[in-house]
Amino acid sequence: MYTAHRHFIFDLDGTLAYTIGDLRSAMNGMLRHFGWREISEEEALQNINFGARQFVRGCMPEAYREDEGMVDRAFAKYSECYAKEYLKTTCLYPGVGEGIAYLKAQGARMAVFSNKQDAQTKAICEKLFPADTFAIVLGNNGVFPHKPSPEGALYVAEVLGACPEDIVFVGDSDVDMKTAANAGMHPVGVSWGYRPKELLLSLGAETILTSLEDIENLIK
Repeated sequence: MYTAHRHFIFDLDGTLAYTIGDLRSAMNGMLRHFGWREISEEEALQNINFGARQFVRGCMPEAYREDEGMVDRAFAKYSECYAKEYLKTTCLYPGVGEGIAYLKAQGARMAVFSNKQDAQTKAICEKLFPADTFAIVLGNNGVFPHKPSPEGALYVAEVLGACPEDIVFVGDSDVDMKTAANAGMHPVGVSWGYRPKELLLSLGAETILTSLEDIENLIK
């Protein structure tokens, strides 16, 4: 059962923002470059959440996935493509902007923590939210392991000035629910993201957000 809190960490892709269109477009640019079969949106969704390199590996033809040199080349090309694509169609989910603004107005301390590359995580948040919305926006910068390792989340907790047990971790994936559990935080899922709510509930989500009102009720 969820109880109200005042400190929140949000995942980005599939939680705050719909990003799969740009992710898939960049991935298909990489695949075309190497003469490989392009992927569908469903295939893109199957391979996200574990960081960009694993996203690339999962979308490559199976015969090349264990060839680290080939993965390096594919990842470099994907990164080049995504740097040109990541702000084209990415947008907030309905009600998210209003919900985050409401939490901010009520005095919430908030952060974004993503497995996406750090520079692009920051750029997307700068585009979609007012500059002072979050105390910290953190993507993969090579300092902390990818989620579901708790290390990055615990660092964010320090920045927020809160104990892990006083922080709500909001996400759309099994990776996010596991991160919350590993860090000793409260897991909360969203219904609109890239993974089904049944999976999130099975992994301990204390509630599932379905609307703007649900976001606002996080702090009441």
